[in-house]
Amino acid sequence: MSEYVITLPALPSMVGIARHAVTVIVGDAAVADDAARIVSELATNAVLHAARGNGSVFVLNIVELEGALRIAITGPTPTLNWSGSGGDFGRGLVIVDALAAKWGTDVHEDGVTWWAELAR
Repeated sequence: MSEYVITLPALPSMVGIARHAVTVIVGDAAVADDAARIVSELATNAVLHAARGNGSVFVLNIVELEGALRIAITGPTPTLNWSGSGGDFGRGLVIVDALAAKWGTDVHEDGVTWWAELAR
């Protein structure tokens, strides 16, 4: 089992950095595209819900499990938005649901962790 942890400022420009990081770490092209898309959606969610200008960060955690890849983003606030239709926002978790074998959220005193697992 390998684990990678990257802490990034909760800024929109960091979503691409997180996406690139997971692509490099995963390496396997068959999994990397879906992993990058999941990271993009979860990191964007964390950035959108972060308090601006107070040094907020999000943490990207990638764990290579036997037969699966677990991706988690921990953000500073437990605000979730599940939306299956309309609007410019709220489709991220719908996309994650479509790509991941399983996914969920864990709310804790530091905020919320959004996680997803991809079969390998």
